[in-house]
Amino acid sequence: MGGFSKALNPGQVRAGQASTGLRVAYKRLSPAFINDNSVSKEDRVPLLDVPFAAGDEVQVIEGSDKGRIGVIEKVQDNMNRVSVSGLGEITKLVLPQTVWVPGQTQHVVEYNTPIPYESVRLVTNIPEAGEGGKMRKVAVRKLRLGEVYYDERYGRRMRRRYVHGEKGLEIPWPEPTEERKPSTQSTHKDIVRERTFWVTSLKQPPVPLSALDSLRNKYSRHRRPEITEQTILDRLTPPKMPLTATKKAAIQDRAETLERVRQKHREWDSTGFRDQVELILAEKMLEHERKHQVHE
Repeated sequence: MGGFSKALNPGQVRAGQASTGLRVAYKRLSPAFINDNSVSKEDRVPLLDVPFAAGDEVQVIEGSDKGRIGVIEKVQDNMNRVSVSGLGEITKLVLPQTVWVPGQTQHVVEYNTPIPYESVRLVTNIPEAGEGGKMRKVAVRKLRLGEVYYDERYGRRMRRRYVHGEKGLEIPWPEPTEERKPSTQSTHKDIVRERTFWVTSLKQPPVPLSALDSLRNKYSRHRRPEITEQTILDRLTPPKMPLTATKKAAIQDRAETLERVRQKHREWDSTGFRDQVELILAEKMLEHERKHQVHE
């Protein structure tokens, strides 16, 4: 198959505990006594894009443990590695008694260093074709991460896992190895999801204006200004475009022409020209009226 390596034998070698020295889990060691192999933030694979989780069964494909199978104890996302039970290069440390774990009796301890993501393959069970529901354990050569969803068990966003080249063959995530314990300051999910308000109108906001300052920083530089009638009017009013030299000259010429006409009218008013015009028009109208009466 395109997405699988060869099927695993029932007697495939599985990692066990070392018989010499004191073996401890990597995640239980004090960080102050571990050689920090952290990678820079730019080179870290985001946790959302990591195809493994604690509880997954994996097979090592290179190194001294090549071919062996173990269970992931913890995803070391700051190193781009996974801690696999009983697998990985054995390292010895000398620990002071102040950091001993329960049951420890000597200073020298051994632990398995985490293994890079690219050095392990996910081991899973898939249904056999035409075998009546019989399952077959295989190591997946390549995984494909699909759509994002919220996993209630893990309490975070995750991606669905598929076998690359096998359409629709999804590999479920394992059950979380650690129980999620809510913080003393956490709000119960039922209270969070309880609906306490309803939108009655598009004009009336669902959140009271007096409560906005408690929901967002009133002094934030990213806060949008308050929308008023004036701001709406300003947005609907087109900006005034700059005038060209020709347009400015035409406006000036029109203003000068209008001023000359007004000046002429003022001169006529000062000489009594308007009164004379009105008297002439009155005489003409009276004369026209008399002629009309004679003809009748």
